Amino acid sequence: MGRYRDLLERYVASYNAGDLDGVMDLYAEDAVQLMPDGRFTGRSAIRERLARELAAFPDVDFSFSSFVEQDDTFADEWVFEGTHSGPLVLPDGTELPATGKRVQMKGMELVRVRDGRIVVDNLYYDNLSVVAQLGLTLKASTRPRRSRGTSRGPMAPEDGTECDVHETCLDEAGLLEHNPHVMDARAILCEKYAYGHQMTACGAISPQLKELAAKHAGGMTVYSFLQGLDTTAAV
Repeated sequence: MGRYRDLLERYVASYNAGDLDGVMDLYAEDAVQLMPDGRFTGRSAIRERLARELAAFPDVDFSFSSFVEQDDTFADEWVFEGTHSGPLVLPDGTELPATGKRVQMKGMELVRVRDGRIVVDNLYYDNLSVVAQLGLTLKASTRPRRSRGTSRGPMAPEDGTECDVHETCLDEAGLLEHNPHVMDARAILCEKYAYGHQMTACGAISPQLKELAAKHAGGMTVYSFLQGLDTTAAV
């Protein structure tokens, strides 16, 4: 058994039991949590976040399926499951009342340990999967933002705003997935956010997307990931 596997097992047992004191005893006073929902610095901030999480999902079942460690660091793959039975504070500060929906989220973490306690906990997971499972609807924003995606098009050229966008859909399990061949996502992209403007895209582009771009956005310039952005790809 690795030096830190016991630490992780104690964390899982305390967390599933709702024992925040037991969980926080495993964190250093200056610990930092880094995650898609934000950065939480210090034990007090981490405890407050975990308390909100446990209040929203009181029947939580947290487990890990793999574990590796090296020097002062370990990593694991985990699964979070629970019923949304209490108010959930969203990243924008709004509060979502209990929906009664069952949620499953998979992720992984990279953890650094000092003197037997966690000092950095870097978590990676798809929070959009939770959004989908809770039945929430994402609202588009025209604020400048950067995000990984398959298509890019300038929006509102009069003020110079640009936006990177994703094409997404719901799969059979109710999870959001990237899919460059979803007509509904393309229609929303072209008709609502790129109408009358030029579009550029990188990678393999389906004929249907090219057709919609020609119809609604005045055409599309396509680049190959291998060619870079200096050469127009032959599509």
